[in-house]
Amino acid sequence: MDYVSIKCPHCGKELKVPADAEKIVCMFCAEPIIMGGGTEGAPAAESAQEPAAVGEAKAAVPEGIFSFKISLDQMNAKVYPSVFENFQKVMSPFWPAFERAASQAPERTAEEISDRLVSGYSAQVSDDDKKHDSNKYFDCRFTITALLIPAILERKNEASEKLADVFLKKWNEKYPKRPLGKASYDMILKGFKKKYCFVTTATCLALKKGDGCRELNMFRSFRDNWMLGTADGGAKVTEYYLFAPIVVSAINSSPEPEREYGRIWDSYLMPCLGLLETGENVKCEQKYERMMCELEEKWL
Repeated sequence: MDYVSIKCPHCGKELKVPADAEKIVCMFCAEPIIMGGGTEGAPAAESAQEPAAVGEAKAAVPEGIFSFKISLDQMNAKVYPSVFENFQKVMSPFWPAFERAASQAPERTAEEISDRLVSGYSAQVSDDDKKHDSNKYFDCRFTITALLIPAILERKNEASEKLADVFLKKWNEKYPKRPLGKASYDMILKGFKKKYCFVTTATCLALKKGDGCRELNMFRSFRDNWMLGTADGGAKVTEYYLFAPIVVSAINSSPEPEREYGRIWDSYLMPCLGLLETGENVKCEQKYERMMCELEEKWL
């Protein structure tokens, strides 16, 4: 009996199956697979042999995107749109090849292109940079979140959505302590235009405190009158505007957002308020940073 190699469209595992089979069940995930397309709602299997179009798409990934950086001072409502537009121009030659490949082998294309992107960005920072969470590592994460993922999502089709999801899954498996989230260009730009205290606002609203409550006004005053006046306060606030909306979006999509906001209030925000009331701004800043690190690890 002749056998062929295929890739399960559900779990991505490689299988060897009879060449004349019409329908099989994956031995890894137990999901049905229609060989070569067909009926019963089961996805068609992709050949485990890489289609030529997938190789062409991998080759079309622009090297320039890996060295393209967005700095903290460019992350504002005035400058960000032009930087994002320039990044899209660098990416533009890639999309025709990607969409051809995705139309032939969607699962394989998302996997292979994601691997190429992960390896390309990982190569920009050393193991020592990653270990010590250096500025170079931060810049890499910042650029991926502010430029790469939004540029992929701007294509607004199923193939690009899958690419973003697969890339983030692979990246976060590789770097679980500093995960990244999925944000669109519009979400990021809105954050910089509105200048919300995203997590504190969402928490206070969930606890029925209202947008103009005393607690929110204290946090806003802390941000504007103290944080922004410190040496690295502006950079920290900019980072917050980028990552906090993604955290809030993830919490709001969870089964019990009110419970999580209650935990955030009890564990972090209420103690922070106590520190602000006694003038211990440095300790408040440190506790707030710990909160954001924990939330990013949990929700991104």
